[in-house]
Amino acid sequence: MKRKGGAAEFPAPNKKAAGDSRARAQDGHAECDCEELADRRVFKNFSTACEYRSLPNKRCSRPLADTRVVRTGKHYAFPGSHQVGSYGPKGTGIVRTYSNATPGKDIVLDGGELFLYRLKDEAVRTQFLVNAQRLKPVRVFRKVSAGVVDLGLFQVDGFVPAGPGDQVAKFGAEFVRFVRVE
Repeated sequence: MKRKGGAAEFPAPNKKAAGDSRARAQDGHAECDCEELADRRVFKNFSTACEYRSLPNKRCSRPLADTRVVRTGKHYAFPGSHQVGSYGPKGTGIVRTYSNATPGKDIVLDGGELFLYRLKDEAVRTQFLVNAQRLKPVRVFRKVSAGVVDLGLFQVDGFVPAGPGDQVAKFGAEFVRFVRVE
């Protein structure tokens, strides 16, 4: 593994995904169904997720199953929260990322502990390099059928080339690799 600009540069994957004859960036990690992440917060939509605030500890009269969906507040208060994708003020790194769950584009692995986010362009890659150099975490959200799930805080762990089985022509040739820290 080489170091470039403070972030790890990973070699091209050499393993093949189970049942797939084409190499993929997952390199043997198990893909995760985000619908099954019961321990994560779920919001009714992305705008609500970006405005979430923790409510004080009070007894809740709603059944436990309903407490996962939060509909109020302003805790995260991310700037540019109306935008999908990644956002961060220029030169300071990315503060939050939203994956709209387009099949094959972004990949959640190992029970939500790893996340491969498809890079849109060199400007976004440069912003993620700032995160890696400053060890600045990124809040990651993912669209699910119930709304939007907060996958947590992630550190940028480097960049991974997409394999031939990763729809390179459609989505791009490189992922940023995240590791969950919270």
